[in-house]
Amino acid sequence: AEAEAAVAEATETTPQAADVATEEVTEAVEAGENAQEAINEVAEASDGMDIMSLLTPETFDAAQVSEWIDGQDFGPLVSTPIKAAVDAAGNNPDLISGVIEQIKSVMGN
Repeated sequence: AEAEAAVAEATETTPQAADVATEEVTEAVEAGENAQEAINEVAEASDGMDIMSLLTPETFDAAQVSEWIDGQDFGPLVSTPIKAAVDAAGNNPDLISGVIEQIKSVMGN
């Protein structure tokens, strides 16, 4: 009798557990889609600025790179010295290559 009761209880709870799991998976997928939408919005908000296209000695533009840094979430301990280096490179082309490497390092590239 106990075995029959356990089987009956398991039969009743298994579909409920499956429903709960399905709901959780659906919520996780929706959260992932929402995160992707947010990433896309941020990319669009950057006015299409492709920072990598600015990180060459030939195309380096201190003003645009500085503006890009302002839009990043590096925090002041990182962004302040990087922006100072970008500004210095804007006035001294010999510094550009080193600054580009610093920016790529901060980006993880």
